[in-house]
Amino acid sequence: MPTLKSFISFYTQITSKQMLLWFASFTLIAFFSTQTAISDHEGSQIKFWEPWLLEYSAVYCYGLICPIIIVCCKHWPLDETHRYQSISKLVILYIIFTFIFISLMVGTRHLAYLLIEGRLWENGDLMARYIYEYPKTLGFYSAIVFGSYTKVYFDTYQKEQIHAAKLNEQLLTAQIDVLRKQLQPHFLFNTLNLISSTMYQDVDKADSIIMILGDLLRYSLATEQKPWVSFNEEMQAMTSFLEIAKLRFGDRLSTKVEIEAQVESVMIPAMLLQPLLENAVKYGIEPSGELGEIHLKAIIVDEKLCITITNPLLDNSNLQPSFGIGLKNTRERLELLYGDSATVSLTQQNKNSVILTLALPMQKTLSR
Repeated sequence: MPTLKSFISFYTQITSKQMLLWFASFTLIAFFSTQTAISDHEGSQIKFWEPWLLEYSAVYCYGLICPIIIVCCKHWPLDETHRYQSISKLVILYIIFTFIFISLMVGTRHLAYLLIEGRLWENGDLMARYIYEYPKTLGFYSAIVFGSYTKVYFDTYQKEQIHAAKLNEQLLTAQIDVLRKQLQPHFLFNTLNLISSTMYQDVDKADSIIMILGDLLRYSLATEQKPWVSFNEEMQAMTSFLEIAKLRFGDRLSTKVEIEAQVESVMIPAMLLQPLLENAVKYGIEPSGELGEIHLKAIIVDEKLCITITNPLLDNSNLQPSFGIGLKNTRERLELLYGDSATVSLTQQNKNSVILTLALPMQKTLSR
């Protein structure tokens, strides 16, 4: 049930813009109502200003107290549980509200006539006035109720949409975070194995790996609060990753990086390239004892960022296993972030190499 405090709060929260709109709306209603009244009284002995006074006093008085209806509609929902109870309350409110309105209107007219002519308004029998005014106000009351509930349901729908969007964003963020966290242990496990295998054979090499790993971990931790990075930032971290891979495989691994200048400022999901390069190393270099090259290329094609990673295809390799957890999670992550706007494909270039291709929408600013 609305309290006196809720009514006062509603009035105090009305902005100047809302007040001006209210005044303009009710003034317009009063103007057209006055024109009708003038036509109805044409030829009668009524003074020229009286229709203006009578109609404007009625409309302004109604507008002054109609927020009572609006507040009650906000507190009386019309859902299935409360529908009949709220309708009953609205019927009772109509009786009480209309009585208040008529009393206020009559009092205002008496005051106006006293100020203008020094006499009270001649309204005839007061009871007859109340009986006369009640049915006249029913249409206006119904319109205010209808408009109030329309606004209530629109605001509720809007809030639900915003709430749903926030929940979806939180779910999306959680899903992406899970995918990212699934990738990090794999890389860390492989690197720690590398450190363990080289610690007693080549201390300097192990020390270099630990230092580079520290840089990568700092980058990874930083992206917890910064899920989007420029391509240039990502490549600085991936350079460290490739250095670790080179320390691990020595002369067996060579790298080639080609990046267009305009690509460097494009925003991409943080740690996007790491699982892709790791897969290239895992399936193209690790199983073979021969020299292999990993070729990373990033260019702009048809307003999209096109990233290709080429690695050797061994005789006993199969394209399908290359879609392990790294590429699987990358696909899912990009689908969550871009929907159908991003594509991931893996194709065999010739008998000796395989190309992983990513096409992402151009994004120059941070969106999430």
